Amino acid sequence: MSDSWSACLQTLEGHSDSVTAIAFSLHDQLLASASEDNTIRLWDAGTASCRSSLEGHSSAIYAVAFSPDGQLVASASGDKTVRLWDVATGAGLLTLEGHSDGVIAITFSPSDQILATASFDRTVRLWNTVTGRILKILDSYGGRDYAAAFSPDCKLLATASDSELVRLWDMTIGAVLHTIDVHECENVVVAFSPNSKLLAVASFVEIQLWDVATGTVIQTFEGHSSDIHSVAFTPDGKQLATASDHVIRLLDVATGTALPTHDRHLFGVSKLAFSPNAKLLASVSAWERKVLLWCAATGVVLQILNGHSAWIFDIAFSPNSMFLASASCDTTVKLWNLSKEAVPQTLEGHSAGVTAVAFSQNGKLATASYDNTVRLWDVTTGSTLQTLQFYSTVDSVAFSPESNRLACALDNYTVQLCDTSSGAVLHMLKSHSCPIRNVAFSPDSKQLASTSTDKTVKLWDTVSGVVVQTLEFDVVIDTLSDISRSMFVRDQWVTQEMENMLWLPSEYRPRCTAVHGTVAALGHASGKVSILKFAI
Repeated sequence: MSDSWSACLQTLEGHSDSVTAIAFSLHDQLLASASEDNTIRLWDAGTASCRSSLEGHSSAIYAVAFSPDGQLVASASGDKTVRLWDVATGAGLLTLEGHSDGVIAITFSPSDQILATASFDRTVRLWNTVTGRILKILDSYGGRDYAAAFSPDCKLLATASDSELVRLWDMTIGAVLHTIDVHECENVVVAFSPNSKLLAVASFVEIQLWDVATGTVIQTFEGHSSDIHSVAFTPDGKQLATASDHVIRLLDVATGTALPTHDRHLFGVSKLAFSPNAKLLASVSAWERKVLLWCAATGVVLQILNGHSAWIFDIAFSPNSMFLASASCDTTVKLWNLSKEAVPQTLEGHSAGVTAVAFSQNGKLATASYDNTVRLWDVTTGSTLQTLQFYSTVDSVAFSPESNRLACALDNYTVQLCDTSSGAVLHMLKSHSCPIRNVAFSPDSKQLASTSTDKTVKLWDTVSGVVVQTLEFDVVIDTLSDISRSMFVRDQWVTQEMENMLWLPSEYRPRCTAVHGTVAALGHASGKVSILKFAI
């Protein structure tokens, strides 16, 4: 057996022939795979289980794409058709017929209402995704288009062909506005800026930034040593991320210079946690294996904690703020001593990815896993004290302040309140109608709060196990702060005791949050972290 694990997280098996294309859905919850076995499979990205197999094509499938709202998946096939499927049910909704040869590329418009398809028949077709009607046919002038991208305002379409040209189309009239010559005809990728004014064209190892209005090059970026296979603008349009086989680079759009990436995440921030003494903030990204440790007062990165071999699901500080625990898809938990730069202690025992982690006040650590268990550990020795078995995955755990009870939020929409000494279930809390995101005890242990994707926060009496209050929101509340303060970040607003306190501009609306006292941390899709301090 190898001394170390590879970077491979899961192997998805089920297709009977070569896999030709993959695509992630909104929020990375589902993965679609297309195959030469004429089927599409939808996989749960967290558990690697196959949700459904979509059958209907009579030839190999070359491309697959989710709609921006995540409700539809489109598949393009060598049978000359494109099919639209309902993601929730797996049912076929529409079959788009019109191409005279195999369809090799598809892309949805940001509005979900238009689908662009490129074919070996040397045309690009635009379809209404509701009716299936052809809206326009764009002639590729002899070349075969293999990539396409809509501008965010839906007014433009960029297509890349094997004739070493990228064409910029006016969607209103269906005419070519500009033609861009590229050096490499087979590996061109394109991306529009959020304001639709710029187009990034990556060819081989070079990226060109084009002014959409004039059709002129305004910046040229170089630095990769292998083919660039992906480009993407940050939500504010100020930076451009480029990826090759071995390197991800972050570029300043205005100056054309490469930016350092050590003090930020390259992908969206997925989890934030304040230390109990409010001096530190820890952050992780869904697709990275590192933890960034920030000074909460200055916003400066103090440490970068590397060690996991797969992405990190959860992080938690010890009550004395001296240790940080990180739970990973690599099936381990790492315990970091923040007072010195030392090799972290690795807690091993789970047989699947670790989903959640929490410290108790008396020196214990609880970890939850996709293996349907919760383990209690002795932080000093790293030994397992107890293993609690469940019939469903546990997504969140929390100790009561006196450490004698543990709340476990299961993915069957229930919370189990357990005795930490015996492991016995004290209460089964049922009321939510959707998955539960987080649980937290009140400082006096008399109440437990649970937040769910059903857009409610429920307050439970921990003695009787009954719901004492249900708070309804218009968005999902991810993080529970001190219940007595009731400070939340909800989409566009930071609220205090259910009253809107601070409106957040679009570029500051977070992907995840953490609140400690009067300080709120916001983790953004761009990989940035914002720290807000309030005088309350």
